[in-house]
Amino acid sequence: MNNDGFTLIEVLAALLIFSLAIIGLTRSSIESIRTASVLQDKSYAGIVADNQIVKFKILPLKSGVITGEDTVMGKNYDWRAEVSKTQSKDFYEIKVEVIDKATEQLIIKRTAFRLAKL
Repeated sequence: MNNDGFTLIEVLAALLIFSLAIIGLTRSSIESIRTASVLQDKSYAGIVADNQIVKFKILPLKSGVITGEDTVMGKNYDWRAEVSKTQSKDFYEIKVEVIDKATEQLIIKRTAFRLAKL
């Protein structure tokens, strides 16, 4: 009998190990793509929130809640800003929340502070 080749069981074991490795690599690739999408969404929502905070730092302030929507790179976001006085005189807190318009999920929150008179 010649022992130069592989047995059927050895070939099947090798195929099983290879298949499991491919499945693992595929899953990790899919997870990486999903994570990149989430990070991109958070980055765009951060741009929306930062833009609103800059507007509130420039414009005259009034306490209250203001809502609106903005589009970044073709994606629509709803934002909600709450301006309130703090315990310190003439000092305001600005809270901005950005929500994905499609899923209605909160993506990011930002908080900033500003003196009433610049």
